[in-house]
Amino acid sequence: MKKVIVSSVVVLFVMFVCAPTVIAEGGGVPFQAIWDAITGLQNQVDDIQLIPGLQGEQGPQGVQGEQGLNGDTGEQGPQGIQGEQGPQGVQGLQGDPGESSCNEERIIDLETRLAYLESLITLPPLPPQGEVEFIPTANRNIYYDDYFNRDVGDNGESGGIGTGTRRNIGRANHALLAFDVSSIPQGTSITSAQVYLYAIYQSEYITNNSHVSRVTESWDPAHAIWSMRTQTSEWSTPGGTYTDDGESVISIPTKYGGGWHQQTGPYNEWFLWDVTSIVQGWIDGAFPNYGLLLWQTDIANSSENQEIQFASFGFYADQTFRPVLIITLDGE
Repeated sequence: MKKVIVSSVVVLFVMFVCAPTVIAEGGGVPFQAIWDAITGLQNQVDDIQLIPGLQGEQGPQGVQGEQGLNGDTGEQGPQGIQGEQGPQGVQGLQGDPGESSCNEERIIDLETRLAYLESLITLPPLPPQGEVEFIPTANRNIYYDDYFNRDVGDNGESGGIGTGTRRNIGRANHALLAFDVSSIPQGTSITSAQVYLYAIYQSEYITNNSHVSRVTESWDPAHAIWSMRTQTSEWSTPGGTYTDDGESVISIPTKYGGGWHQQTGPYNEWFLWDVTSIVQGWIDGAFPNYGLLLWQTDIANSSENQEIQFASFGFYADQTFRPVLIITLDGE
C-alpha cells in the first residue's frame, strides 16, 4: 500500500514539476524520455523495503457493554413419534448347577431320625401305672328361677358349684363337670374311678341324696344354661340330659341342727362318688364322653333353699380343693 502511494506521488511530481520545465525550454524533452524516467523511478520505488516502525503500547481494555435482554422462549416443538420396540434378546445359556452345601450323609442321617420320630407319633401312649389324677376341663352351674324369671348359667365365678332345690317357688340348680381322659389308651382296664368334691357351704340344707350321672348330650362350657346346652340347641331334658345307667348316689348329711333356717354355714369336707363303670365306658369307647351331672333328690320343703356348694375349678381361692377325678389302673 505504501509503495503505491509513493509511486503516485512521484508521477504527480513529474507531471506537475518536470513537465512545465521541459515545455519551457522550447521543444522540450521528448515524451519517451519522461516515461523512461517515470519507469526508472517506479523501479526504484519497488526496490524500496519499508521497515515497520516500533509497535505502540497496548491501549487500555474497553469497558464491557451491558448484557443484552434475553429473548422470548420459543414454543415447545411437537413430541416425536415413538420408535417400534426392538426384538427380544436371545435367552442366555443355563449356568452349571452349584454344588450342594450339605453333606449327603448328613441329610440321610436327618431323614432317618425324622422317620423315627414320625413313627413314634403313631404309637399308642403307654398306659400309666397306679393312680392317675384328672382335674376338670370345665365346670358350670345351670339353674332356673321362676320367681325372678331367670334361666342362666355360670362357671362358678363366685367360688362354688352346687345343687339346690326349692321347687315350691320354682327354683333349682345343677352342676356340670367335664374331664378329658383321652390320654388313657382305649381298652385299658381300670379298677376304680372316683370323683372328689369339697363341700364348702350349706344353705338351709337338710340331709339329702346327691347324684353324679353320665351326661348324654354335648354342651358348651361357656353358654350352657338350664334350658339350652349351647347357644342354639336345647337340652332334651331341661337341667341337663343324663342317664341313670352307672350313676353314683351318696347321702350328704347336714352339719347343723335346729330349724330349716338355722341349718346354714360352712361345711369344709370332702365327698366322693364312684363312677368306675362310666369312666370305663369312656375309655372303651362304649359311649361318648360328655361329662358328668351333679344333682340332688327333690324333697318336699316349704321355703328353704336346700342347697349345698362345692369348691369350683378355676375360681375357688385354694385350688387344692378343686374337683378331681382319680382313676386307678388295673396293674395286670
